[in-house]
Amino acid sequence: DRGVGRRDWAIAGAIALGGLLLYVATLCPTIYVEDSAEFWTAAAIFGVPHPPGYPLWTLLGGLFVRALPLGDVGFRSNVFSAVCGAGAAGALWILARRLGADRVAALAATICFAVGRTVWSQGLAAEVHALNALLLALALLATFEAERAPTARSFAAAGLALGLAL
Repeated sequence: DRGVGRRDWAIAGAIALGGLLLYVATLCPTIYVEDSAEFWTAAAIFGVPHPPGYPLWTLLGGLFVRALPLGDVGFRSNVFSAVCGAGAAGALWILARRLGADRVAALAATICFAVGRTVWSQGLAAEVHALNALLLALALLATFEAERAPTARSFAAAGLALGLAL
């Protein structure tokens, strides 16, 4: 399994939880600048933001803002980005371990990713980039799994993940 065991999955969960707590603690409490208002409005009404429309973000964000009963829709949309950014950090840990990085190197890479200016800022407001980072990490994980264990199921999972990431 290229060095990925139960302990690594537990560490990935802890990284994702830590990232989520960090992002939520620094989260914009309501509507933010730029496209944020457009995205949370699209999520609230299952509408279509500016082209290309970001249908996956709109559908997942719309479901998320309906499931989370805290704050206004702007806040809930921002939390959705925080969840995606934190999930991307946890997935990066597994990806680094799957590629053979030792735990210290994987942790350093994951922390640099999670607290880097770009990723952190995109996890604080309703934007598509945190979801894109999560989908890219999951697509890479699924692709490496298909290479490691080439089965119809692993190739289908990789295809699905890559398709969603696009």
